[in-house]
Amino acid sequence: MFDEKDVRELAAFHADGATVLSLYLSTDPSRHLKDEAKLSLRGMLKQAIALGAAQSDADRMERFVDLEYDWKAKGLAMFSCQEEGFWRALPVSVPVSNHVFVADRPYVKPLSDMLDEYGKFAVALVDQEGTRVILYHLGMVEDTAGTFGTELKRHKQGGWAAQRLQRHEDAKAHQNLKEAATIVKDFCKKHQCKRLIVGGQEETVSKFLAMLPKAMRDSVIGTMPIDITASESEALERAQDLLEKAERAREAELVQQVITAATKGGPGAIGLADTLTALQEERVHILVVEEGFQAAAFRCDHCGYIGAQDTGKCVYCGGPMVPIKDAVDAIVRRAIQRGVEVEFVQGNDALTRAGQIGALLRY
Repeated sequence: MFDEKDVRELAAFHADGATVLSLYLSTDPSRHLKDEAKLSLRGMLKQAIALGAAQSDADRMERFVDLEYDWKAKGLAMFSCQEEGFWRALPVSVPVSNHVFVADRPYVKPLSDMLDEYGKFAVALVDQEGTRVILYHLGMVEDTAGTFGTELKRHKQGGWAAQRLQRHEDAKAHQNLKEAATIVKDFCKKHQCKRLIVGGQEETVSKFLAMLPKAMRDSVIGTMPIDITASESEALERAQDLLEKAERAREAELVQQVITAATKGGPGAIGLADTLTALQEERVHILVVEEGFQAAAFRCDHCGYIGAQDTGKCVYCGGPMVPIKDAVDAIVRRAIQRGVEVEFVQGNDALTRAGQIGALLRY
């Protein structure tokens, strides 16, 4: 488990004249076997060496996975600069995509993204007799609360007396939901929780939402049909589907911002060539890359300029241009070194059509 403090400490480290190897490894047993994860690790370490990582850093990571890691988490984030005695290994309890980066500082954006996507959120399970509210953080339960109000009875007999009794039961249900709304409001305020998922029968959820203050209704990212007696693990599994949908929606909004800005002549770039130019001119604010995108390009042997086309000579210093197989990795590493935010996007057709890469620009 990691927290915001770990991310800040990692972000503060800078290697002076050395490289930092950052590697994210999926170890989720529901997705692949241990041997498959180790094979992925070896492949990424081989790639890292080709990108300029120190052999000592690759060896440290392989030794940790082989001899020290307990394989209980869904993923693992490792950061190494053995030349300066720097090493961190963070088990991660939420899904992780395999990535490797070589730069002069740890690459912490995936950790920040995990905090954004799987960080603190609450699930409120409601019915007409009470509520359970559960606080999750990075896939783990941090706190719970709840109450069961007055037990309700449904009256199936006809007649005026039964109708009066049923109205009484409906009033008790209304009071129970009102108390549940207060409990959830106070719970979220106590934990400074800004994301809420509500579960229960559709009619009950609708009534419950109407009783929440507007600010709290605005924090609801989704609802789901689920019984109030569901286990914490089942509630988490169902909630994570909604969290992932919310993350994909956020990514889609960002991609649309980039495309709209670029097509209207504003601060945006799409496609490899225009994005490279903007990065070279240090105008990129957020780099947006399709997950798994690879493309060849050309790099100047003298100044390091990267261009999409073979111009023979560098347009900046006149040095020779040499082909590189994976320009995207070089672009990402350069963006990281310059403090540019990098956003990896999954399964977005609009970004695919726009060239699989783009950027929001500073100007």
